[in-house]
Amino acid sequence: MSIKPKKIIYFNWKLLSRLWLMKSLRYLILHKATNHRLADTNSSSYCSAL
Repeated sequence: MSIKPKKIIYFNWKLLSRLWLMKSLRYLILHKATNHRLADTNSSSYCSAL
């Protein structure tokens, strides 16, 4: 009886950690993409200004 709840908790923890990892990875990727895009637009405008 004491093993089942532990298994459920462990499974839920695994699921949550995976979800969190996916979310954080997606956030990082999006953040990097936006930063790169901003950098590209800034460099292009800077070049056009020159």
